[in-house]
Amino acid sequence: MAQANKYWMKLYHETLDDPKIGMLTDRLWRRFIECCLLAGEMGGDGDLPPLTSMAWRLRTTENELLGELEALRDHSLLVMNGANHHVKNFAKRQGPMSKADFMKRKRDQDRKDSYYTVTDGNADIDIDIDKDEDEDHLTAFRELFRKFYETAKIPMDHNPKPKQIETVKGWVHAGILPEDIEGAVEYNQGEGLPCKDPSNIDNGVIIERNKRMKKPKSTADKLREEGFGV
Repeated sequence: MAQANKYWMKLYHETLDDPKIGMLTDRLWRRFIECCLLAGEMGGDGDLPPLTSMAWRLRTTENELLGELEALRDHSLLVMNGANHHVKNFAKRQGPMSKADFMKRKRDQDRKDSYYTVTDGNADIDIDIDKDEDEDHLTAFRELFRKFYETAKIPMDHNPKPKQIETVKGWVHAGILPEDIEGAVEYNQGEGLPCKDPSNIDNGVIIERNKRMKKPKSTADKLREEGFGV
């Protein structure tokens, strides 16, 4: 059944790990995406225009395009439908998601999004670490998260919003140190600016980090870096 939308198409993240597509040359990779776009424009069943029309639209020759389409057929990405080519499984991939698939994806996404449960005092901060996060990032997150609330002298938020979580994760990857948080909190509070959650000082910690990195190192610091105990 043809799809109603002719202005956009779904492109799945898993395409990056699909060997059928990943092993294509860059030229064929692009040609396949162009075929998908044309199929979507045609109505969504997966049918492609006649070869002559496709060649004109893609600014190439019929002979060159035919060779590329045959190569895509060899990779099981296209099939023939009568005299014209057809993007395999296009309607299935572009159609509405079943309720079961929708709920599965939602559960997976919820699991990834709700990876922080913050507790007060000496208790741990329980985090479902993303697959691209390691224990060092986890430790740094805990330290910076607690440091904000300790410095701001406000109760730790037990149910941080996603924005707060992403802010502190950004600090970890940006190399923010506790002293940067101290400087940013001091500035906001001194100027009467909001300081209720980490996102309020996001720009401030970057400024403090940049100031710290530009500050000339003392002789003692240089000696420590060389391995001398000072």
